[in-house]
Amino acid sequence: MRKSEFRYNTNPAVKNPKGEGHVAYVTVKHKKHSKINTITHARTFYGEPTVKMNVNPNRTSKDKRPSRFSVPVWENNSYLKDKPNKGYWKIDERDKKAIKKFNKQYAKKQRKK
Repeated sequence: MRKSEFRYNTNPAVKNPKGEGHVAYVTVKHKKHSKINTITHARTFYGEPTVKMNVNPNRTSKDKRPSRFSVPVWENNSYLKDKPNKGYWKIDERDKKAIKKFNKQYAKKQRKK
């Protein structure tokens, strides 16, 4: 099932130095798992480079660092908690298309390995 929503990823493996989870953009849900792209400022995540976004999806952020998204990973739904404040998190259409295209290319690259 296709999705387009933000969730907090509370998996202990991806918590930031403050001990907080990262916000993740859910693109696909299938049974007890979801395919997500983590939203971060880091240049690498999951050991792979991240991609710069056109617009910061957190509309209230005063942070001037560019937001980035990670490679797609499947995450257990039990780690994906609470939606961030709905009015504050919104993905730009250009970024939505970029994530979809990136995920498709990444999957193709992974199949060739």
